[in-house]
Amino acid sequence: MASEHPMPGTGARRPLASESQVEAMISLLSDSSDTVLTACRDGLRAHPELAEPLLRERLESCDAEERAALRAALLDVVGVRLEQPLVDHLVHAPDLEIGSLLIGRLLETGPERQAVTAALDALADQVTAELQVPGLDPDADLAALTSVLGRAGGFSGARNEQAELQDVVLQGVCARRRGIPLALCTVWLLVARRVGIPLRGVNMPGHFLLRHVRADGHVVLDPFARGRPVRAEDCRRFLASAGYPQLDVALLDASDRDMLQRTLRNLVMFATRSGERDLAARCARILRVSTRHIGT
Repeated sequence: MASEHPMPGTGARRPLASESQVEAMISLLSDSSDTVLTACRDGLRAHPELAEPLLRERLESCDAEERAALRAALLDVVGVRLEQPLVDHLVHAPDLEIGSLLIGRLLETGPERQAVTAALDALADQVTAELQVPGLDPDADLAALTSVLGRAGGFSGARNEQAELQDVVLQGVCARRRGIPLALCTVWLLVARRVGIPLRGVNMPGHFLLRHVRADGHVVLDPFARGRPVRAEDCRRFLASAGYPQLDVALLDASDRDMLQRTLRNLVMFATRSGERDLAARCARILRVSTRHIGT
């Protein structure tokens, strides 16, 4: 797929840099000159395959004074490498777990996939351990899921006014056990899929919920409130407060692509609020480019 314009770092080819030249750029990241800093960041962005491992190595042994500049450069380099893969993923084969991990890497510099997968697997094992026969009794299935994920010491909600960037992405929620509504719902869904409990995302305006699908209908629940069941009148209130007509909640089912796009929109909002302009611009660009190519 050809993008509407070259992603950052994928335009005109620059001469290949040597490892020593990239190391020199890294050493100058703390320079007081904005011109020097901009040139170094541009150079690292143009050579991400060399720059990323060297930046990670430098971060392990740097002092506190260098850390902020090195981390910003690393996230920039990682972001350049992730933009086109994320666009392709959203357009062609969106998967909630894989896409969430890719999005989380836009701001996470530590280990991600193995640690997150292990955490989700462990939670699924705990749910299975509480069920004698998974799938036999929908009430028991939901009670086991809520017991593991919603109990004290489990996952808690971070309100918008207090939330940080880590509360928006899968890696941060798994590591810190807190998140905004959509991020918590992502964890619940990924655990439920591992044990065969049929949950669906509910793309409620101003909030995000889940519904447990059953033979006789569904139960709507709110992971932000530790899995509390949501009454029909509460759903009507959510819709009315956002100016929406009354709808069957099942009509608000969110696909994996819907959830990934909404995660990116949340990152744009929280990154802008936090002064992370590069991150906000990158997420907005991924959304814009992928949206233009979906269905083409």
